[in-house]
Amino acid sequence: MKAMYKLFVYGMLMNDQVTKRVTGRVFPKKPAVLEDYEKIMPGTGYSYILPKVGSVVEGYVLYGLDGETLAKIDKYEAEGELYDRREVEVIVQGRRERAFTYVGNLSGLRRFFGPDVYNDVRIKEYLERLSLIHISEPTRPLYISYAVFCLK
Repeated sequence: MKAMYKLFVYGMLMNDQVTKRVTGRVFPKKPAVLEDYEKIMPGTGYSYILPKVGSVVEGYVLYGLDGETLAKIDKYEAEGELYDRREVEVIVQGRRERAFTYVGNLSGLRRFFGPDVYNDVRIKEYLERLSLIHISEPTRPLYISYAVFCLK
């Protein structure tokens, strides 16, 4: 009997058509959450995740993958170069499950896309240090909303 694996996906592989193009099949899937990771969407178009305490990534767990399928996805994800396949714990319908996922390999991403691949993360972290104050005046005929950024 073949070993069967689970894979947490959070980017292009959430799309059944992409998964079918890469693997030749579509897999059963369920919505899932990965805690203590953050999804990064750089201008390169290649999203990736990195560990970050307190953050969550939403995606799906694909079920019933065999070793041959994982090898195809490893090739698609440039495993060991742009991404590293790791085993993680995800939450599916309130239960914790072990699954593989692909975590960004920053040194590989920098080699392939250049040193600015991480700039989006630094900008995002800077903006997170700002607090957003939202002021509304619903008594006016047109709903007017203002946003003011203040340093914490």
